[in-house]
Amino acid sequence: EKSKFEALVQRYKSERNTFYKELEKNLQSNLKIRLALIEELKGLIGVDQPIGETYKQFKTLQNKWHDTGHVPRAEANNLWRTYRHHVGIFYDFLHLNREFRELDYKYNYEQKLKVIEEAEALAAMEDIQKAFRNLQDLHKRWKDELGPVAKEHGDALWERFGEATKIIHDKRQYFLKNQELVLEENLQKKQLILEQMKSLNEEQANSHSAMQRQINKMEGLRTSFFDIGHIPKSQNDSVWADFKKTMGVFSRKRNNFYKNLKKSYNENLQKRLEIIKEAEELSQSDDFKNTTKLWCRIF
Repeated sequence: EKSKFEALVQRYKSERNTFYKELEKNLQSNLKIRLALIEELKGLIGVDQPIGETYKQFKTLQNKWHDTGHVPRAEANNLWRTYRHHVGIFYDFLHLNREFRELDYKYNYEQKLKVIEEAEALAAMEDIQKAFRNLQDLHKRWKDELGPVAKEHGDALWERFGEATKIIHDKRQYFLKNQELVLEENLQKKQLILEQMKSLNEEQANSHSAMQRQINKMEGLRTSFFDIGHIPKSQNDSVWADFKKTMGVFSRKRNNFYKNLKKSYNENLQKRLEIIKEAEELSQSDDFKNTTKLWCRIF
């Protein structure tokens, strides 16, 4: 009987140990599952998809949480507080989403319009290599920085952006296939602009407004010069030297004009100060007959 009793005790201990080992294994497995569910819950915040779909995923996570069994007692309270914390954040997100989703859509729409307009401006640039480089930055911004827009605008915006992108790609392909011809065309365009700049240097300005018009025109020509793409390397140094010389002539012309204008202003100021002094002296005279003639001469 003693042997039977000891055998039963041993069997009981063995089965108890197996039970607790299996229980601990299940508790640890449940802990991993619930930690993973919390990470999924955190990932729902700000996800780029319809809010209804996000809410369905949230309810699925909730059901999985409740279906998961117990976790180790030492981890239970902290795990539950963490879960409730992120559930609260998600409900805050839902509330904010309802209030500000339209504002976010509006902001993203406006920013994407700006990107499209920049792309369209690049498509009109002469320097296709520079346009292509800048286009890559616009695509990165579109993809990585800007969020969704309302469904009714999404396709139209993307199509418009795609049209500008295609123009730039086509122009770049043409440039790569006809590089020598394009470089020669660019050279002719720059030479034409240089001729216009030199002609402007020959024009005289008789007033501040006239000089301002010349300055604005020269700035426009300068911008056009830089917007044109590369030219044959053999011509780079001579064209650049000609450009700097022409700009230098205009700078001296502009500076001299304003120096002379300032000198003229100072001379006029001195003349007026002399008239004021003379008028003050006349005002002190009692010889009205002669001072009247002098007043008429002054004024």
